[in-house]
Amino acid sequence: MRNYRESGLIAVTCIFMLLTFADGKTEEVSLETTEYELMSLIIEDEYEGEFSPILINSETESWCLGGQLGILQKTWPELKNETIDALIVNNRGATCRLEKQFRLPVEYRLLSEQEYLKVLQIDRTLNAGAASAGAGNDQYASPIADAGPDWDNFDRLFPESQGYLTFSRAGFDSEGTQALVIFCNSYRCNGARVRPATRKIACFMKRKGVWELAGVSCSINIMY
Repeated sequence: MRNYRESGLIAVTCIFMLLTFADGKTEEVSLETTEYELMSLIIEDEYEGEFSPILINSETESWCLGGQLGILQKTWPELKNETIDALIVNNRGATCRLEKQFRLPVEYRLLSEQEYLKVLQIDRTLNAGAASAGAGNDQYASPIADAGPDWDNFDRLFPESQGYLTFSRAGFDSEGTQALVIFCNSYRCNGARVRPATRKIACFMKRKGVWELAGVSCSINIMY
């Protein structure tokens, strides 16, 4: 099953992550080839080829980040402030569309947010007003409380899948030797959620010209 590696104690506090709406603006910006390489490394490390197809959100998840992300440096002392800053800057505003440029040993599929909600048999239009009501509300929780996600249908359609992966854009240092990526996997979330209440951050270091996964943070709570 899934491989969750302990990278040391990560207690990230005061992090405010506001999810952009699924029907929000999408930038027609191509991701760097390196970003696909890093995402592929995360998938291989977390799932080790045990699942197929790997389901990936067809768009990156955009964030508004704040707080003391510098605490990540307690686990990865080499991590530079500029790498953390780049992660924040690269994930403000619009999302970016992904292409089939992943290098994986198993089959994978890019699935849009609308397709994902359809699999869970959720009518997005019925909840659009609730989803947009008030800053700080979790759009992936309470708006669908009256018609919770049908995870059994998800399993019927994708019995060997790991869930539904969503990635942020990567943040790099100026020398291109460090990177951070935020990600989450959605599967049988608590209650009416279609996204988990936590995210993870993967840290990468480039050594001798090769990207290596330095580690993955423990789950980071989303605070409102």
